[in-house]
Amino acid sequence: MRRIPITIIILFWAYMNLCAELPVDFFIRSEYKKDTVDYSNTTKYYYREKLSILFSMESALNLSCIYLEQEKNYKYTWNIVLNDISPNFYLIAGNYFTHFGSGLLIGRKRTYDPDIYSFRTTESSTKNYKSSFTPCSTGNPVFAFHGMGTAFILQTTETRLALNAFYSIKERFISEDSYDSNKISGTADTLDSKIKREYNHSEPVEIHTGGAMLSAEIFSCILLEAYYLNADIQSRYKGEILWEYGEDSNGSSGISELNGFGFFSQYKDEFFSFLIDGVITQKESVSDNGRRKTEYGRGLLYKLKFAPPFLQILFAGKEVGEEFYSPYSSSIGEDHPESAWFLDTEIKPYTNFKLNSKLSSQKKTAASSADDAAPVIKKEIISLKYSYGRLEEVEIAVKRREKTDEEKTITKQLHPSIDVGITNSLKINLSCAYHWINNNDLSKIYLAGLQFVPVKPVKINLSFLSASITENNYFYAVVSPLRDSSTQGFYIKHDSCAVVIKSEIKIKEIFISCRYFYQFNKNRQLHTRLEFFASGCF
Repeated sequence: MRRIPITIIILFWAYMNLCAELPVDFFIRSEYKKDTVDYSNTTKYYYREKLSILFSMESALNLSCIYLEQEKNYKYTWNIVLNDISPNFYLIAGNYFTHFGSGLLIGRKRTYDPDIYSFRTTESSTKNYKSSFTPCSTGNPVFAFHGMGTAFILQTTETRLALNAFYSIKERFISEDSYDSNKISGTADTLDSKIKREYNHSEPVEIHTGGAMLSAEIFSCILLEAYYLNADIQSRYKGEILWEYGEDSNGSSGISELNGFGFFSQYKDEFFSFLIDGVITQKESVSDNGRRKTEYGRGLLYKLKFAPPFLQILFAGKEVGEEFYSPYSSSIGEDHPESAWFLDTEIKPYTNFKLNSKLSSQKKTAASSADDAAPVIKKEIISLKYSYGRLEEVEIAVKRREKTDEEKTITKQLHPSIDVGITNSLKINLSCAYHWINNNDLSKIYLAGLQFVPVKPVKINLSFLSASITENNYFYAVVSPLRDSSTQGFYIKHDSCAVVIKSEIKIKEIFISCRYFYQFNKNRQLHTRLEFFASGCF
């Protein structure tokens, strides 16, 4: 907590500089919260601090640090982005994310979302970007590339040609036994988390990843992309390292190299858009007798969006074969091989009336070691929203999830809510939700919220929650999350009440927010947390 007053002092100094009308060339961000750390599924207390030195509106040096209280260690990321040296050139060096095509072969990993009703789809069926690289400013180098990415661009009034290329070398650590045998049993994701030398993994190896993409945009409505990916693991002195080493039908073997090829095409206009992305992966394995085996996998993703006045329909499909292999995949649906479809619709006959529905069906192509059978998950969400005058929004949402493997489990949720603006500076929110499992166990939650603005730069949210929870029917609730929270909600596992207080102050380019959460049951404290977020430019 010692960093909080220091950050406030720095931001106050930044505000004084703003008042003096000095040029904006620095960005500072600091946060302290209990949250999932980027890609993990457990919550931890951490500090995260970021400093950006802005050379211009499109070029900057970014430095980030995250400190995990539970692990008592620091992690760092850095990058430099040069985006306006020339209209024909883009450069990023350091830690960054890469996204080719629809992300089926290589895309940015998503943060963990524990909500069982969440839909892992994109809102838009099209993609728009200047380059395929995104700076990593999380402070956590896991799942980010480390190296250099470039884009060379040729543009006329009607066409835009671009060549994106990158190469990454990440140092990670394995055990002495694995180093001596040139074999590791873990996955590429497991190895990626070994970023520090420790007693049980002390020997350095390097994850080498490279790729390129050639794209052509024609008349701002047609986009074509062809791309390639290569990845392997090497030691500095012993050469090739096999990963995911273990027994199979032909003895023991491990992966030595991954290659991937993809072609993406898209058409978009004001009312209609369509895209298709086809990928082939080539996984090379080496057995104990030195024999090399190549396995090919295939993946296909497509989207169709139709958006005339008052109506919007988005249909997406995904077919990924059992042999498809890419630890860098991050697209719609899950990252494991699956057969899935998604349908989103929105009907808006009047300005203040909206009907939304989301449907999906997802099936694993093959059962994993944790599954007795390949599960099928179907989700349905229908919501009706209405607003008029001070009645800012009335919503009724009905949700259903069905999971079928060895048994069938059906969960349902009914969630009505209302937001009313009493005055321009005072708003109340009332909502409740009912959650069933197999039409038997029922959990209930009631929420009342108050938002008011005592003075213009200050906003305060007060929320009170009461929950009645049955055994094994946990409830996922989102109550006034802090800005940029990775996981915005939390699971309620016991009959309890909770109080949430969040305050925000925004003065020009300075933003400060503080959130206090207190959960109790019959005068007994269950959970409490104090979180802080601040950012500012000067």
